[in-house]
Amino acid sequence: MSYIGKTTDGFGVRDRFVYVVSAGATSVSGADANGATLKFTDGAYVDVYLNGVLLKPTTDYNTSTANTIAGISAMTVSDEVTVIVYDVFTVADTVSATSGGTFNGDVSLPDNVKARFGADGDLQIFHNVNNSVVRDNGTGSLSLQSNGADVNVWDHANTQYMADFNTAGSVDLYHNGSKKFETTSAGALITGSLDMNGGEVILDADADTSITADTDDQIDFKVGGTDKMRIDATGRLQIGTDGNLDRTRLVTQRTTGIGTSATVIASVGTVSSFGGHYFVTGRDANSSANRFCDQLVVGTNGSVVVLHSSTVRGGPHSRTYDNGSENLRVTMGGGSYTIQVFCIDQLTS
Repeated sequence: MSYIGKTTDGFGVRDRFVYVVSAGATSVSGADANGATLKFTDGAYVDVYLNGVLLKPTTDYNTSTANTIAGISAMTVSDEVTVIVYDVFTVADTVSATSGGTFNGDVSLPDNVKARFGADGDLQIFHNVNNSVVRDNGTGSLSLQSNGADVNVWDHANTQYMADFNTAGSVDLYHNGSKKFETTSAGALITGSLDMNGGEVILDADADTSITADTDDQIDFKVGGTDKMRIDATGRLQIGTDGNLDRTRLVTQRTTGIGTSATVIASVGTVSSFGGHYFVTGRDANSSANRFCDQLVVGTNGSVVVLHSSTVRGGPHSRTYDNGSENLRVTMGGGSYTIQVFCIDQLTS
């Protein structure tokens, strides 16, 4: 069996104390002949010899007094008492570093280690003793927490940011150390080159990056910081190169149940003067009925001119177009038609 030493300074699990007594002595304690002080934890782990003869516990001596061998029959001068003390130790309830094991309770590490493993699967990595930075609550979800500071994801190998979650409520994502994606605290989504040297897309509730003054929900696409394309709240697609998207619209609209009453088939704008090209197709509710295809021009003065009219099948009912309340309307000579409109209009004011 291997020898177990309790320290590296030469002491093992057994200590020897030697006393040379004077006449009449009945006990030994304190410093021995070599200056070592007698000390033991449990008298059951002590052997006592008198002149080399092992004494019997409780009969020849007792250990009732702490660190004292007492109750010995009166000794003569120069008698030698040897006390052997066996160290008492316990094996810690440990998990093997080699073969592993199971922790049935919380595992806490010193503050300078800044980590905690809980019995319920909870893992916390701390910035300081009171505030956890990374936490897995044992259900598979991972949370990053901060105490009033931004939370950053950092690429240490390449010394650059990967993501930044800041206390203002915005999130920034980086590629090669350059910000490529941002959500603002107001709720806007920005992606692209934020130094305005390239393209960017802003998804927002109106034309800027703030939704606090939202009046017409829309999606804006920007290049160089200038609006180039927009989808407005009515579903219209606006495209322009001069940044003034209010002057151009691309409209698609489907309307059903159109008959002998004038019915709006396209919303052409909110200004009084406009112009554009409209392509209108329609067919009767009866799938085998007549179909038509018209090309219209809506003039800047509100006039509607049919440039081209064609019949796909048979002779459809007559139809008339007009502009009413800035909406393109149609009146059919009869039947119940479903009409699809595709238009590109150019607003002049």
